Formats: sequence, C-alpha cells, structure tokens
Amino acid sequence: MKRARGFTLLEVLIALAITAIALSLGIGAVQGGARTLAALETAALAGFALDNALSAQTLAGSPPQAGQRGEEATLLGRTFVIHTRTARPAGPLPLSVLDVTVAASEAPTALLARGRREELDAPPAP
Repeated sequence: MKRARGFTLLEVLIALAITAIALSLGIGAVQGGARTLAALETAALAGFALDNALSAQTLAGSPPQAGQRGEEATLLGRTFVIHTRTARPAGPLPLSVLDVTVAASEAPTALLARGRREELDAPPAP
C-alpha cells in the first residue's frame, strides 16, 4: 500500500494558527508605533505654538499689559488653545512676567506645553 504525500489537516491548522498569531503581534506593534508618532507630533506642534506665542509677545515692541487672554492657533490642521498671563511684579525694576500654557482644543485641561519668560521692559522712546 502506498502512502499519500502531503500535509495533514492538523499540520495545516497549526501553521495557520502560528501565522495568525504572528500577524496580530505585527499589527499591534504598528498601531503602537503610530500612536507614539502622533503623540510626538502633537507635542512638537504644541512646542512650536508655545514658542510662537512667546516670540510674538517679545516682538510686539510695547510693554505687555497685565492680565490674561486666551486664543486659538492652528498648526498643520491641529488646533491648540493658548492661555497667556502677563504680570508686573512689584519692585524697583520694570519687569514683565509672561506665563504661557498650550493645550489641545479637544482637551483644554490637559497641558501640552508650558513656558515662562521674564523681561525688562524697554524704556519709552523720546
């Protein structure tokens, strides 16, 4: 009697199970990498929004007014909420303290970036 050549059903099922497990692990790794990339991109854009807000205040030319204000900025299709607080502490120096926080518009309570700048106010031009 001749023996048939080929794979048994059990061998094929085991090979399919191993392939399915390997593919599911690979897909999970790719999804994790995509989530990490999105988080890094959001953090970098929030840093750019923070830097833009601090630079805009520096380039304004006039001493900033004390108080708070909020605005939105859109960078690469993502919207950020920027809160700026300017204070003038009491003392002998004409100092302005600028605190800026950046959050995503969909989660305004979760801060993405925070910055602080202290500057001497330029004397008024004659």
